[in-house]
Amino acid sequence: MMEYISAFFISFFFGVYFQNPKRTLISAGLTGVIGWSVFEILYSFESELFSVLMASVIIAILSEIFARIHKTPVTVFIIVGFIPLVPGVRAYNTILEFSRGNLDKGLELTIETFFIACAIALGISIISSIARILKEQKIV
Repeated sequence: MMEYISAFFISFFFGVYFQNPKRTLISAGLTGVIGWSVFEILYSFESELFSVLMASVIIAILSEIFARIHKTPVTVFIIVGFIPLVPGVRAYNTILEFSRGNLDKGLELTIETFFIACAIALGISIISSIARILKEQKIV
């Protein structure tokens, strides 16, 4: 339960830090906690990479929805919504392993971190492309 509360407040306070409009902060926090929840639920059944990809898709969808509701750019929600998923600890451990001389473990963590970052980018790209197509077709 504490992880979910933390995910909400991490996203919320990063929104404050990035000077998001005050009216968007609750939605930004919700984006982060829902994305983290999707990741946690799927990670208990699937691989970490798939879980990150699906959480990214959900965060991107929520960001598009909240951007329309609040009439703000999508980046207001995307940036802070992904903060709980960013593989910062894994990146830190990667550098730590390299500095300790564990090249094999460092390389393994580098590849894992790279693929997680790619999954995040892919999730954003897919939904962003779909939203752009729907907007051009005047469906949304």
